[in-house]
Amino acid sequence: MSGKRAVEELRKPKHKLLALELCADLGEIKESIVTETDTVVKVVSIPGAVLDCPETVNPTTGIRYTPQVKCPDVETEIRYINTTKTVTQENTYRVDLLQGQYRILETERDQERSGKRKWRTAFFGLASLVIGVILLLRFKPF
Repeated sequence: MSGKRAVEELRKPKHKLLALELCADLGEIKESIVTETDTVVKVVSIPGAVLDCPETVNPTTGIRYTPQVKCPDVETEIRYINTTKTVTQENTYRVDLLQGQYRILETERDQERSGKRKWRTAFFGLASLVIGVILLLRFKPF
């Protein structure tokens, strides 16, 4: 068979899976990038420090003392930003091949299930008929 004839045969719908299987590695690579950003905000409270001032003398009483100053409490907002990039590369020929194989397997499974149902129905129908005949012969007065 010539190469041209082989290509014509593989283009037929009945040989689509075979063609995809042979050319799966040559397929177009579809790339998608998904970016997710998570932001966590944390508020940190830092208590103010107490500082000693220089020693002074009270002018009315004459007592020496060391005054203290308290700094104000500080709240700081800290932002943690996490960015995740997910790059997905997908071979479109291979995806088509796997979907086709999946459809074939589903069809085979459905046919097998329907075949089992037919046999089960026939068996129970025959068993019911035999039981009915036995009961009829046993209890029918002759």
